[in-house]
Amino acid sequence: MTTGAQSAFATQAGSKATGVRTKVVKTQSFRLDGHEFLKFKAGGHVDDDLDFPPPTCNPFAEFTTTAFYTNGILDGTTTDFDGDIECPSDDPDYPHETMANLLAFTELAINSNVVEQGPVSECVHQNIDDQACTLVFSADGHLCAGQANCAGTYQVLLDADMILPQGYLWTSWPEDECTLVTSRVLSCVFFTDVVVVDPTD
Repeated sequence: MTTGAQSAFATQAGSKATGVRTKVVKTQSFRLDGHEFLKFKAGGHVDDDLDFPPPTCNPFAEFTTTAFYTNGILDGTTTDFDGDIECPSDDPDYPHETMANLLAFTELAINSNVVEQGPVSECVHQNIDDQACTLVFSADGHLCAGQANCAGTYQVLLDADMILPQGYLWTSWPEDECTLVTSRVLSCVFFTDVVVVDPTD
């Protein structure tokens, strides 16, 4: 986990050894505006006691990578990363807006290879007694040791499934990131931009 990773490198960086340097490479984040996700209610009046209209959903992911160098040579990195799908209820006419199901997890890729996966987060709304399903969150950390393993590109992926309530259909979605599985189910992979950790400083 990152806490242990940071303390391991911090001990080294905190010593007074010549040439030890810590560098925060970059904090990278993204948020995709929910207006790209459009839904349609298939027929009939929306009854608050029976139907729970879906809210607008906003995917988000971010990471911070810190690199550690000794005498200009990369020793290793620590990376904190997280992501979420947030679907806040923003319609005063429908204070109980909800998705039927949300599932998401984050992944850290170094040089296009996934090296760490965050925990899977899921919420489900099946009936009126269930809590609204409007947020899933996944976070983790990664320690990388050695110049050969740690130099190169870093990127975080957010994998997500978004399922609309019964009677709603997806009508528009970001096609580069998402695939329509059924009329109610979108499966998506969102990517942060890539940042580069140099082998030497």
